[in-house]
Amino acid sequence: MEDPDSSIIDSKVQKSLEGTLFASSNLKKLEGGSVNWIYHAPLDKPLEDGTTEVAVKHGEPYMATKPEFELNFVRCVRSTLHTGPPPRAHTYTRDDTNKATEPLTSC
Repeated sequence: MEDPDSSIIDSKVQKSLEGTLFASSNLKKLEGGSVNWIYHAPLDKPLEDGTTEVAVKHGEPYMATKPEFELNFVRCVRSTLHTGPPPRAHTYTRDDTNKATEPLTSC
């Protein structure tokens, strides 16, 4: 069963990207993860370097899977765990709860 707050978070992320270089009218939530919300974001307009898609990591002051467990959301957004070369970070959004990076092709 999907978390009842999930659609609220999805809308919040979508709205926070509007008007930025990372605007995406087709966000797709990725499965997995317990602390943050991760999305694949095909960009509405390519970046200057030709990038057409990014991964967006969104943090809240609580765990995605355990809202009763409070966290410092800046810590959630700034940390990324994966194997292989690090993804190229593009930016944080103005509210500092979203991080846009190049998508990982394999984990």
